[in-house]
Amino acid sequence: SVTFTAVAGRRYRITVRLEVFAQTADGAFQSVIVDAASAQLQRYTDACLTTVARTVMFVHVETPAAGLITRKVRLQKAGGTGVMNLTCDATRPAFIVVEDIGT
Repeated sequence: SVTFTAVAGRRYRITVRLEVFAQTADGAFQSVIVDAASAQLQRYTDACLTTVARTVMFVHVETPAAGLITRKVRLQKAGGTGVMNLTCDATRPAFIVVEDIGT
């Protein structure tokens, strides 16, 4: 998760990067950006065609109300069998970046 102070009338780009590893090559997964109340803001869905870790990057742009803002990322299986893992370490970083991109 990430928390930042938003300024009224400003647009913010939220970029998510993570490594997803499926233990079985079937089904699909979803990665979502949610707010502090768990309301979905952006969703990325992809098929699990291989058991090799893959890099996932997606972006959400918004103009939130002024004040303290929290955004979280969730990973969930969207179909098929097996387990999904979020993998991160020194060579496979996972992050959420918030950038002020103007008005």
